[in-house]
Amino acid sequence: MLGMEINLKNISKLKRNDFFLFSESPGRILVTINPNNKLKFEKIFKGQKIALLGQVINNKDFTIKGVNNNLLIQCDINKLLKFYKSRLKDY
Repeated sequence: MLGMEINLKNISKLKRNDFFLFSESPGRILVTINPNNKLKFEKIFKGQKIALLGQVINNKDFTIKGVNNNLLIQCDINKLLKFYKSRLKDY
């Protein structure tokens, strides 16, 4: 239940936020790593296309900034969790 700060600015050459956020290109994997292991992680995946999306933060905010560094989303993660669970309540 930690927050996240994500920035699309340096991730791709795509110039539209919707292309990056909603494209269906195969092979994307999102991982979180301890910042102390960043260099080790990068060494393991040397030669692969990787990008730093952002960071986990010690509060309840979920924030996404777009390719022009403009604020796209800012929401409390408890609110996101509530909506997520409400869609799955019958399962």
